[in-house]
Amino acid sequence: MPAMPKKRQYLRIAAYLRPYKARIFGGIFSTIIMGFSDAMLAPIVGLIVDGLSQASASLANSGTVQVIIRRINVDRFGFDVTILEPLTIESVEQAKTVLLGIGAFIVVLVIIKVVFVYAKEYLLASVIQKVVKNIR
Repeated sequence: MPAMPKKRQYLRIAAYLRPYKARIFGGIFSTIIMGFSDAMLAPIVGLIVDGLSQASASLANSGTVQVIIRRINVDRFGFDVTILEPLTIESVEQAKTVLLGIGAFIVVLVIIKVVFVYAKEYLLASVIQKVVKNIR
């Protein structure tokens, strides 16, 4: 049996994938959202670490809390997105409020990530199973 050209092999495989285009694109979209949530977590955790180290230094020096949270910009693919504007925290209560808000935002990001990881796994695994079933 002669070898089939690679292009023809890919076209035959694509014919099996065609009915599941929506699931494939849903899986790709879920992967993009999952990656975005991962990229957002790193600067936010860094923000908390910086804020806590500034707060402890400020408390040790003057007995009051004074933290300046820097502006976070995410520059990906030519888009400049400001996540958080500069903020000055001057009291313990305000620090607690800000840290709770940032912590809640992290929890929401992790929940979003988990939902989209599940969606990606479900959609792409179902495509694989359906294509294998059709081939057999």
